[in-house]
Amino acid sequence: ALWEKALHLSPVGINDDFLMLGGNSLTALRLVARMRARFAHNIDLSMLFSGRTIADIAANLNAASNSAGSSLVPLATTSGSGTALYCLHAGGRSVLGYAPLAQLVRHGGSVVGVQSPGLFSTPPNCMHDMADDYAARILGDSSMRPCSLLGWSFGGLLAIEVAARLHAAGKPGEFVSLLDTDLGWAAH
Repeated sequence: ALWEKALHLSPVGINDDFLMLGGNSLTALRLVARMRARFAHNIDLSMLFSGRTIADIAANLNAASNSAGSSLVPLATTSGSGTALYCLHAGGRSVLGYAPLAQLVRHGGSVVGVQSPGLFSTPPNCMHDMADDYAARILGDSSMRPCSLLGWSFGGLLAIEVAARLHAAGKPGEFVSLLDTDLGWAAH
């Protein structure tokens, strides 16, 4: 009933895909808030995008019943073990804006959103702390796979910082792409 109310759609089955039903970032925020109020679980946006069906979310909750939300949000996985594309959040600290783009990517790898661990709490103190944290998470996630970074707006500045840390750790990326990033701001 929560999904039906959030999506203004009925019926919604346990295997229906949130995005395919017309879900968007605003709907996702409302749905997660309703789910938190109704259930005694730590439900965050990453759960909604890593498992976009009711059945997937239930399985994720069972697998990680007491764990905190992750900064790494799987947005799309294609067959193969190709490059992992990490999409760094914009100023809003969420990766929901990347979801439509991720569904279009067909490169034989995965698309992973990197959102702020402070999305619903206190964010890291500064961009450098964020970059340190995100680089460590990406290094732990990508293992031997090649990786690339994509940053939108503020995320572009983060992508540059994360790329420098990955390079220093011996894992240079295939590419770093910036979308709508004001590089003049970084100089100040």
